[in-house]
Amino acid sequence: MDPTRTKTLRGDFASASNKRFRSLKGDICEALVDLDVLHLGSQLALNQAPNPRDYQFLSDAEKRQRFQAWLREQIDSGVLEPTSDAAVRRGDHWTAQYVRRAYAKGVTDAGATLRQSGVDVEQLEDVFNQPIHASKIELIYTRTYDGLEGITQEMDTQISRELSNAIAEGWNPRKAASKLSDRVDAIGMTRAQPLSQTEIIHAYAAEDTLEDVESQLLTLTNDIDTVQTWMFGREEDVTNAGVAAEITENKNQLKQVIDALHDEESLEFNRDDIDE
Repeated sequence: MDPTRTKTLRGDFASASNKRFRSLKGDICEALVDLDVLHLGSQLALNQAPNPRDYQFLSDAEKRQRFQAWLREQIDSGVLEPTSDAAVRRGDHWTAQYVRRAYAKGVTDAGATLRQSGVDVEQLEDVFNQPIHASKIELIYTRTYDGLEGITQEMDTQISRELSNAIAEGWNPRKAASKLSDRVDAIGMTRAQPLSQTEIIHAYAAEDTLEDVESQLLTLTNDIDTVQTWMFGREEDVTNAGVAAEITENKNQLKQVIDALHDEESLEFNRDDIDE
């Protein structure tokens, strides 16, 4: 069962990430096996390298550095797509489309949950009809980008270690490609999977949005208290019993909605900010 109903969206995000990592593995295999740019295999393969002089007369350390620089470019252009902090916050990154869709769905579903709780949402339309709150979604954009950047940096570090072993121990091209590709699988694809899952769920849950709703409801409840006290005093005015009773009923409905914001079953998704 998918309580957030974001399985398809999470799958889309994961598939997009995996496609990028698979492409990187293809680049590694082509460079090390098909072209043998590090000269780990037969000399016949050297003639197939696009620029054999780039590697042919380098020391082992220089080969590693040259190949690592090339690989970093492949990771950046094919997986991460580095960009400025400002661009990330604007949502101008390939990961942002999935976060934005999840956030919007969360806001829509949260509004539906409140309506199902029986509250008259006309007074809350400003909350749900506003454009997606930029400051809040910026945080999710940034967290998702930073998470992917951290994964690619760790993957790059471990690939570099295997690359050093390949050159120092004289691995054949296929073994070298296999070992480096394994780091793409174990670090890149494996860690990107939970990233795509958790960030979509966090964006959908829109816990910051729900906190805003709760804050506005509490403020509204306090305002009603103030008006009721001003109109009728602490003691119920029998001549206005109907009006006072209606105000009290509205307050009770608001309290039920506020309570529902803390009820995981009512919300139909888990709230990470609620202590067990």
